[in-house]
Amino acid sequence: IATYNTSEPDNNQAAQIQRHLTAINRDRLSAPFQKLAKYGYLNGDYSIQDYGCGLGDDVRELEASGLDINAWDPVHKPDGQKVQSDIVNLGFVLNVIEDYSEREQTLKQAYALCDKLLLVSVMLINATVFEQFKPYKDGVITKRNTFQKYYSQAQIREFIEQTLNANT
Repeated sequence: IATYNTSEPDNNQAAQIQRHLTAINRDRLSAPFQKLAKYGYLNGDYSIQDYGCGLGDDVRELEASGLDINAWDPVHKPDGQKVQSDIVNLGFVLNVIEDYSEREQTLKQAYALCDKLLLVSVMLINATVFEQFKPYKDGVITKRNTFQKYYSQAQIREFIEQTLNANT
């Protein structure tokens, strides 16, 4: 279990970020993998890397369907493989990293593994959700002491384009 010590710049109060609590159990494929399936990318013709696979529910579901998928997660599957692949899924990973430079490095590492398609999914901003949490750095601390960075479509596009020096 990894925890990350960070401090609030305005009041110097230390916060314990509980990254291991951000992974959730799923009873069906995550939204990013549902989109890949919808557009025919899960037909077995493409190698797949799930970068930040969390608890691995997508991996188990896809393997049960006969797909070969590589998976890695720094907390839940640190011994997993990071493999050059046609498709790299970076699903709901960037939004739980409280350190901006680590967020950039994560995006760059996932992109470096990608040969054809990098799928980046993040939590989109919702003012009513945002208001119920404690502001922290460029995101919020949730009630479970996890970090969430909520993006607008324009913000995530700009972050990807600037970090990778590429157009989305």
